[in-house]
Amino acid sequence: MRRILVTLVLLAMSTVSATAKVTTTGVVGGGSLPLADVLEIAKPYPNLILQVRLQLVRANLKRDQVVCAARRFGPEWPALGGGRLAPYECAIGKRTLVVTATQIYFDRNGRKVSASDADLARKAARLKENGLTWSWK
Repeated sequence: MRRILVTLVLLAMSTVSATAKVTTTGVVGGGSLPLADVLEIAKPYPNLILQVRLQLVRANLKRDQVVCAARRFGPEWPALGGGRLAPYECAIGKRTLVVTATQIYFDRNGRKVSASDADLARKAARLKENGLTWSWK
């Protein structure tokens, strides 16, 4: 029974779906964040959570021992400056998880702001990431 479960998990780890990527101006270099923050974003994706847990067990690591890298909003983003956004890269043992997402921006009134808006950095007050996809290196 355990062998079947492990086989199913390994098969699930090999499936990844596609998503659109949005490039944004004012997003600078990298920043670090705990794996727990990435898993919070990944809550609607139980397959991803399962894969991460399996890899943590394989690597004999706990969640709080893993630090991930991500892009960081620069100072041009008054409300989001310093925040992190996908892609996220998390080294878990001998493997690296790469998570990408579609970014959706909202203004102070909760209205969507187009990623192509020339004033996106100034208008964006909140970021939502969805459409997560992931791969393992």
